[in-house]
Amino acid sequence: MPTVIALRSAQVKQRYVENWRLLETYRGERHIVGRFSDTGRYWATPPISQLDFARRRGFTLDGRQFLLVGAPGPAAAAEYFVSLCAVFDECLLTTKDVTAELLSHARGI
Repeated sequence: MPTVIALRSAQVKQRYVENWRLLETYRGERHIVGRFSDTGRYWATPPISQLDFARRRGFTLDGRQFLLVGAPGPAAAAEYFVSLCAVFDECLLTTKDVTAELLSHARGI
């Protein structure tokens, strides 16, 4: 029984993200933004502590895993999402899309 519970916990902690982009806020935090499998909605992860491009995963400080599915989504969708969030924190308008930069770095590894 403990094995079944552990497996369910592991499955719950991993989510799939489609149409994803990697963004960096003015705080220096990086987030994955895209359409999440558990809700079907466009959202952002908590700050990412580690990216594993070989396995296409992002890990948050609280241990959750986010699997990047398919190619990156449109930059305009991520920009629009940030503009909506900036209603609550205007500094978010300085958020940078670092998707291309990080992907080119990953290819060079």
